[in-house]
Amino acid sequence: HEVVRCQRNTRESCVFQIQTVHEGFNSGMTYEISAPPEDVDGWVHDIRTLAALSYTAKNGWIVKTQERVGAFYQSTPCQAFVACLICVNFFIVALDAQLQPAQDSSLFRTMESLDVMFLVVFTLELAVNLFSNWFRPFWQDGWNVFDFFVVSVSILSELISDFNVPGMTVLRTTRAFRIMRLAGKLKSLKRIISALTSSIIPVANAFLILLTAGCIFCVLGVEFFGSKSEVSFGTFARSAWTLWNVLAFGSWDDETLPVFRKEDGTIDFWILIYIVCLVFVMLWVLLQVVVALLLDNFVQSKARSDAEDELEKLKEAEVEGGTPLQPLLRDFVLTFDTQEQLKRGIKKLFVVLDVGGQGYLDYQKMHLGLKKLNTDVRIVISEEDWTEITVHHTLSNALGEMNLQQFERMMMGQIKSYIQRGLTDIMAMNQHRIENHAMLAGLRVLMLPKGDEGAQEELLGDLERKMDELEEALSGWGGGPCA
Repeated sequence: HEVVRCQRNTRESCVFQIQTVHEGFNSGMTYEISAPPEDVDGWVHDIRTLAALSYTAKNGWIVKTQERVGAFYQSTPCQAFVACLICVNFFIVALDAQLQPAQDSSLFRTMESLDVMFLVVFTLELAVNLFSNWFRPFWQDGWNVFDFFVVSVSILSELISDFNVPGMTVLRTTRAFRIMRLAGKLKSLKRIISALTSSIIPVANAFLILLTAGCIFCVLGVEFFGSKSEVSFGTFARSAWTLWNVLAFGSWDDETLPVFRKEDGTIDFWILIYIVCLVFVMLWVLLQVVVALLLDNFVQSKARSDAEDELEKLKEAEVEGGTPLQPLLRDFVLTFDTQEQLKRGIKKLFVVLDVGGQGYLDYQKMHLGLKKLNTDVRIVISEEDWTEITVHHTLSNALGEMNLQQFERMMMGQIKSYIQRGLTDIMAMNQHRIENHAMLAGLRVLMLPKGDEGAQEELLGDLERKMDELEEALSGWGGGPCA
C-alpha cells in the first residue's frame, strides 16, 4: 500500500522505478532498482499486482463496510438494545419454566414462537459481530466464543427439536445461559466477572488443601463410625455426603450417632471431638482462608482492571492534548533514569536522525527520520508541528536547522512539558483522593518554569485548599472515636 507507481526506467532497460506514497512510511521517495533486462517486465508486473492487492485489502469496500458495521455494533445504543433483548428473553424463559404450558396449548405455541424469534435475532447479532471483527479479533475475545457456543447450541437444539433425539432436554437448557451473554455487553459487569474468574485460579492451592482435609475426615469417619452407622459412614462416598450435610446445613445423624448416649445421657467424647475438630478445621480455619484469599485476589484483580482503565484514559488525554512526539517522549521517560542517561539518549537520537552526519537537523530530516523510529505509534510531524517544536524557530537558525545543543534543549523542554501534562491529567483523575491530589499538585509546582508566577500562585492556592481538606479529614477521622 506504500507503492504509488512502478514503471521501467526510460533511460536504462535494466532499471525500474518505485514511487512511494507521500504520506506513507517512505515519505514519497522514489527508488530505482536494477534487475536483469529479461526480468524487469515481470518484476514490474508482480509489484503492481501486489500493490493493487494490498491497496484493496486495506481500502476495499469490504474493509470499509466492516469498519462502519463495527462502529455501529460497538455503539452504546446498539449494545444497550442487545442487552435489553437478552433480559427480555431470559424473563420469557423463566416465565415458561414457571407456567409449564401443555404442548397442545396456544400458550406453548406462543412461547415457542417467541423463542425462535429471539434465536433469529441473536443469530443475526452474532453474524454482525463475526463480520465486523473477522477473523482473529473475534476468536481472541472469550465472550465472543461464549456467545458463539450458546447460540450454536440453541440453533442445533431448534433444528433437531422435531426428532426424538436423546439428550434433547440438555440442549434446551442452554437457553438459560443466554443471560450470561449480558456480561459481554455491559462493561462494568464484564469487569466484575473477569476479576472473579481471574481470582479463582490463584486460590486453587487453598481449595486443594481444603479438599484434602475433607478427604481425611471422610476416611476417619469410615474408620471410627462405619460399624455404628453404615448409612452415614459405611463408605467413603456416604461419609463425604454426611460431612457435606454437616458443613452446609448443620445436620448430624443424631439417631444412630448421638452425642449424648440415649441409655444414660452421658457424652460420647469421640463423636464430640470429631464434630468439634471438623467444624474448627473445615469451617473456622480452612474455609476462611479460602474466602480471604479469594477476596484478596478479587480486590487485586479489580485494582489492576481500574488501573488499566485509568491508563487508557491517560493515553486518550495524551492524544487529545499532546504533541506528535508523544510516543517518543513516553519512551524516553520510561527508559532513562538519570539526567546523564537522558542526555546520552538524546545525543544518540540526534545521530540517528542526522542522516549523512552533517551535524544539523531540519524539518525534512525530522519528518523522514521520526516516521522510521520503532515507536508504538508512527510519528508524523507537519510544518506547523515543526514550528511549534522549535518554539517559532527560536531553537533553529535562519535556515531552519538545529544543532545538537539546540536539539537537546528542544527535547528537554518537550519532555518537561510531557511530564507536566501527565501530572495535570493524573490530578484530574485523582480529584476524589485528597492526599494524591495534594502530592501531585506539589510536584507540578516544582515542575513549573521560572517566571511563571501566575500559574505558581494558582497551583499553590489549590494545593493549600487540598491540604486544608486533608487536615480536616484526618482530624475528623482521628477525633471521631475519642469523642
